[in-house]
Parts: sequence; structure tokens; C-alpha cells
Amino acid sequence: KTGESCARNFTVRDMTIRLTITPIVDEIGAIAGAVGLFSDITQSERLERTRREYVSNVSHELRTPLTSIKGATETILSDPEMEGEMREYFLDMILSESDRMTRIVSDLLVLSRLDNKRTKWQVETFDMPASVRRLCEVMRTDLESHGHTISCQAEPDLPAVTGDRQRLEQVVINIISNAIKYTPAGGHIDVALFREDNRLVTTVTDNGVGIPEEDIAH
Repeated sequence: KTGESCARNFTVRDMTIRLTITPIVDEIGAIAGAVGLFSDITQSERLERTRREYVSNVSHELRTPLTSIKGATETILSDPEMEGEMREYFLDMILSESDRMTRIVSDLLVLSRLDNKRTKWQVETFDMPASVRRLCEVMRTDLESHGHTISCQAEPDLPAVTGDRQRLEQVVINIISNAIKYTPAGGHIDVALFREDNRLVTTVTDNGVGIPEEDIAH
């Protein structure tokens, strides 16, 4: 429409450029000229594409636990005389897959809060090695269901960490969960905490398939 700005994106080599043209209107309402603004939106476009891929992947991942829960529930309902040991096996499966769904949905909620700039940081000073050891124990059932072993080692006298404990713990949980998921049954996961210059470093190492080269940057 006359007097309204218009914008269009185009690609130049590896860059995404947005051209916004705003008309200049004189005192009688006629267009006397226009101003063009070129903006480099490469990074924001990459982030948006990554976000869409992430949501798509998570949506796909939800199908697996839903299918497992549905299948286990139907199996229990179809056999009222099922042996206790077998019933417990299917109930454990339902519980495990429910926990998995909870983690996936929690990730989506965090992403939503970040998108809407509504994340509130709860900063405190805490013992990071103690938190990581507790997380390893919390995830032990999931580890054992895959036949994995885990070790958690920390250098002595590590300094306290100041940050959002829940968010930092979530990062560790996500990484260990990936190690569990992508390590063949009977694998080993090693968690280590140590001082490096003025930082406390936490590493998670496994003997699984590893991260594809093209995904490491993310």
C-alpha cells in the first residue's frame, strides 16, 4: 500500500540480508522518494531454523514414549491374570517412559520461556560436585535399565559455584541423558569435575557413538 514499508529477504553467499524500503511522503501525500535499509539477519535466521528443527525433533521424540506407554498399558489391561513379575516389568516401563516425557516437555517449556523472554534466573552459591553426584544417583535407574555404569569424580577442594542451580543441573541432566541414549547397552559414562584456571569444568564422557561433526558447533 502507498506509504507503507515493505521488506524482503534474500541470500548473498552465506549471508541472509533483509531489505526494508520505506517511502518518503511529501506534504500532499505523494511519494517523493524512498529509504532502503539493509540488515544482516544471518544469525537470527540460523537461530530460528535451529529452533524449528529442535521443536520438530522433540515432537518426533514424544511419539516413542507415548507408543511405549500405550503398548504397556494395553498389555496389562488385556491380561488380568498376568504374573506379578511381568506386571511390574510393564509398570516400570510406563514409569520410565513417563519420566522421559516429563524431561522432553520440560525442555519445551524452557524453550518457550526463552522465546518469550520470561525466564527468571534464581542465582545462588552452591556446591556443584554435590549437585552432580546427586543427579548421577537420580538417573541411576535409567542407567541400569540400559545396562550402563557411571562414575562421578571431583577434584578435592573445588570452589563453590554462583549461578542458577536448576538451570545448570538441567544442562548436566540433558548431557547425561544423551550419553545414556546414544551409548550401546552395557556402556560406561564418566562424569568429572575439575578446576581449570579460574573455572570449574564439568565433563561427561561415554563410549557411545559420539556427536556428529556437523552438530558439535550447536
